[in-house]
Amino acid sequence: MERRLEKRWPRKYEVLVLFDNRVVEGSTTDVSKKGLGALFPSPLEINKEISFSVFLPIGRQELSGELLWHKPCSDGGYHAGVHLTSVPAEYLNYTAILKYDSQNNIT
Repeated sequence: MERRLEKRWPRKYEVLVLFDNRVVEGSTTDVSKKGLGALFPSPLEINKEISFSVFLPIGRQELSGELLWHKPCSDGGYHAGVHLTSVPAEYLNYTAILKYDSQNNIT
């Protein structure tokens, strides 16, 4: 059963997470107005607030959110789910236009 409130759009963007005074590089697997999926090389602590940058076609966006879960991937990395708690208007506007992209080709 789908528990997400918002549709997620499959998109791959670079992500930098500030976590315990270190920067962790990753990439998104999908984005939405209220959350995103991401891949990281190592597990991050769940139920913890994180600050991160996402490099979208409209420019770098500074976001914060709560890391809700992570699970190992077959390639040795970790897939994680983030609930966004603070997002700039530019990010919300970008995610809003994704549903109007009839061919789902906005990168």
